[in-house]
Amino acid sequence: MSTQDHRQTRRHFIANGIRLSFAATALHALPARAALCVDPEELSSVDYSFRKYVEYTESYSDPIKTCSQCANFKPPANGGECGTCSVVAGSINKNGHCTGWEPRKENK
Repeated sequence: MSTQDHRQTRRHFIANGIRLSFAATALHALPARAALCVDPEELSSVDYSFRKYVEYTESYSDPIKTCSQCANFKPPANGGECGTCSVVAGSINKNGHCTGWEPRKENK
Protein backbone atom coordinates (compact mmCIF):
# COMPACT_ATOMS: atom_id res chain seq x y z
CA MET A 1 0.00 0.00 0.00
CA SER A 2 1.42 3.39 -0.97
CA THR A 3 1.73 6.31 1.43
CA GLN A 4 -1.07 8.17 -0.41
CA ASP A 5 -3.40 5.14 -0.14
CA HIS A 6 -2.58 4.87 3.56
CA ARG A 7 -3.46 8.58 4.10
CA GLN A 8 -6.77 8.17 2.25
CA THR A 9 -7.63 5.09 4.30
CA ARG A 10 -6.79 6.94 7.53
CA ARG A 11 -8.91 9.95 6.45
CA HIS A 12 -11.78 7.62 5.58
CA PHE A 13 -11.48 5.90 8.98
CA ILE A 14 -11.42 9.23 10.86
CA ALA A 15 -14.35 10.64 8.89
CA ASN A 16 -16.44 7.53 9.56
CA GLY A 17 -15.51 7.69 13.25
CA ILE A 18 -16.69 11.28 13.45
CA ARG A 19 -19.96 10.42 11.66
CA LEU A 20 -20.51 7.48 14.01
CA SER A 21 -19.92 9.58 17.12
CA PHE A 22 -22.44 12.20 15.91
CA ALA A 23 -24.99 9.48 15.17
CA ALA A 24 -24.49 7.88 18.59
CA THR A 25 -24.91 11.25 20.31
CA ALA A 26 -28.08 11.98 18.36
CA LEU A 27 -29.58 8.57 19.16
CA HIS A 28 -28.72 8.90 22.85
CA ALA A 29 -30.48 12.27 22.97
CA LEU A 30 -33.77 10.82 21.73
CA PRO A 31 -36.22 10.19 24.59
CA ALA A 32 -37.57 6.70 25.09
CA ARG A 33 -40.97 6.36 23.45
CA ALA A 34 -43.76 5.62 25.88
CA ALA A 35 -46.90 3.78 24.92
CA LEU A 36 -49.55 6.37 24.11
CA CYS A 37 -52.57 5.20 26.08
CA VAL A 38 -55.09 7.70 24.72
CA ASP A 39 -55.11 9.95 21.69
CA PRO A 40 -55.34 13.52 23.07
CA GLU A 41 -57.86 14.33 20.32
CA GLU A 42 -60.23 11.73 21.81
CA LEU A 43 -60.39 13.64 25.11
CA SER A 44 -62.82 16.46 25.80
CA SER A 45 -61.24 19.90 25.94
CA VAL A 46 -61.81 19.95 29.72
CA ASP A 47 -60.10 16.55 30.23
CA TYR A 48 -57.23 17.54 27.95
CA SER A 49 -56.78 20.86 29.78
CA PHE A 50 -56.86 19.12 33.15
CA ARG A 51 -54.15 16.67 32.02
CA LYS A 52 -52.00 19.66 31.10
CA TYR A 53 -52.84 21.36 34.43
CA VAL A 54 -51.64 18.36 36.46
CA GLU A 55 -48.65 18.00 34.10
CA TYR A 56 -49.52 14.41 33.13
CA THR A 57 -46.82 12.70 31.09
CA GLU A 58 -46.79 9.21 29.53
CA SER A 59 -43.37 8.40 31.05
CA TYR A 60 -41.40 9.53 34.10
CA SER A 61 -37.76 9.17 35.04
CA ASP A 62 -38.30 8.21 38.71
CA PRO A 63 -39.73 4.65 38.79
CA ILE A 64 -40.82 5.11 42.41
CA LYS A 65 -43.17 7.96 41.44
CA THR A 66 -44.80 6.49 38.33
CA CYS A 67 -48.55 6.01 38.00
CA SER A 68 -48.18 2.29 38.77
CA GLN A 69 -46.97 3.30 42.26
CA CYS A 70 -49.75 5.87 42.80
CA ALA A 71 -52.75 5.38 45.11
CA ASN A 72 -55.04 6.81 42.39
CA PHE A 73 -53.99 4.34 39.66
CA LYS A 74 -56.15 1.35 38.73
CA PRO A 75 -54.04 -1.20 36.80
CA PRO A 76 -55.42 -2.78 33.64
CA ALA A 77 -57.02 -6.20 33.99
CA ASN A 78 -54.94 -7.55 31.08
CA GLY A 79 -51.59 -6.53 32.63
CA GLY A 80 -50.86 -4.06 29.81
CA GLU A 81 -49.36 -0.58 29.92
CA CYS A 82 -52.60 1.42 30.23
CA GLY A 83 -54.82 1.65 33.28
CA THR A 84 -57.16 4.28 34.69
CA CYS A 85 -56.88 6.97 37.35
CA SER A 86 -59.32 8.45 39.84
CA VAL A 87 -57.83 11.93 39.22
CA VAL A 88 -57.08 12.08 35.47
CA ALA A 89 -59.67 11.07 32.83
CA GLY A 90 -58.91 8.62 30.06
CA SER A 91 -56.41 5.79 29.87
CA ILE A 92 -53.24 6.33 31.88
CA ASN A 93 -49.80 4.88 31.20
CA LYS A 94 -48.49 2.88 34.16
CA ASN A 95 -45.09 4.55 33.57
CA GLY A 96 -46.61 8.04 33.57
CA HIS A 97 -46.74 10.71 36.26
CA CYS A 98 -48.71 13.83 37.25
CA THR A 99 -48.73 16.32 40.11
CA GLY A 100 -51.69 14.45 41.65
CA TRP A 101 -49.37 11.51 42.42
CA GLU A 102 -49.86 10.00 45.90
CA PRO A 103 -47.93 7.04 47.29
CA ARG A 104 -49.82 3.78 47.71
CA LYS A 105 -50.59 2.96 51.32
CA GLU A 106 -49.03 -0.22 52.67
CA ASN A 107 -51.54 -2.97 53.52
CA LYS A 108 -51.00 -4.07 57.11
